[in-house]
This record gives sequence, C-alpha cells and structure tokens, in this order.
Amino acid sequence: MSEFRISLRITHPKMPSDEITKSLELAPIFSYTAGDKKLTPKGTEIPGRRKESYWCHDVPASADDIESNIADCNAILANRRDVLLRIVDSGGRVEYFVGWFSSDNSGFVLRHELLRQLADLRIDLSFDLYTTERGGGNHVGTNAPKKAAHKKKQKKPRRGPR
Repeated sequence: MSEFRISLRITHPKMPSDEITKSLELAPIFSYTAGDKKLTPKGTEIPGRRKESYWCHDVPASADDIESNIADCNAILANRRDVLLRIVDSGGRVEYFVGWFSSDNSGFVLRHELLRQLADLRIDLSFDLYTTERGGGNHVGTNAPKKAAHKKKQKKPRRGPR
C-alpha cells in the first residue's frame, strides 16, 4: 500500500512571501521572507536572517493518484502562469514536492502531457521516497530485505575423497 502528500514550494532571493500569497491566491501552510529574523518552530528567535523567501502550500488531495492531484493544481495555476514565470525569471524556483510512503513494491507514471504542463508552467518535481521494511514497519531509506538476525553457516565444498 502507498500514500502520498504533495506541496507546492516556492523559493526566491527577495520576493516577499505575502506577495506570492496575494499573486497566486493560495494560502501557504508555512512561509517567510528574505531578511526575516530566523525563528525556531516554537517561535523563539535565533541568530541570523533568512537568506531567501520560502513559501509552501499543501496541495489538497483531490484523487487517489499523484498525477491527477498535480493536474488539478496545474489547472488552477495555469490562470496564474505569468506569476510563476515572473518568479522563475527573477531567480526563484517553483516545485511540487511529493512525499511517497510505501510498504510494498510500488510505483507510478507521470504521463508526457502532465510533464509538458509542468514545463510550460516552469514547475520542477521533487520526490522523497519513504519505504518500510516488510514486516518491520520501521521507516528506512531503502526497500532492501531485512537482514537475518543470524547467518546460516554455509557448508564448505568437500575437496577430494574422504
């Protein structure tokens, strides 16, 4: 079984995050602007300033597959293509970040029509794949089979007559 989450993420050297929100007419789940003070997740100030702006929108699940969800969001963003081009042309980056969680051997296909849409909107794709070992349930960075707790001794081949 597999699950996924998709976010639309934007980084920019100086564009204010509230300008991104206003231009795209989408609400971020998290954002900050270049030059802002750095804060911990709990809001405690730490030394330094943000070097770039960051904006992240959680793409709502509209279907059971990655391709349909991205296509649905692309349909909304197509009306704001000029904003995306301005972000990218002025040094920013726009991407879909896809977190893929799977306990089995699984996969998906992104068809050429969707890839063409992404190229036209100048949206990159970023994937993080999270798999679990069979039977273990622990998240690991590989889907390699679990190592046996003990190794079986291999018999050495006999040499010559006994």
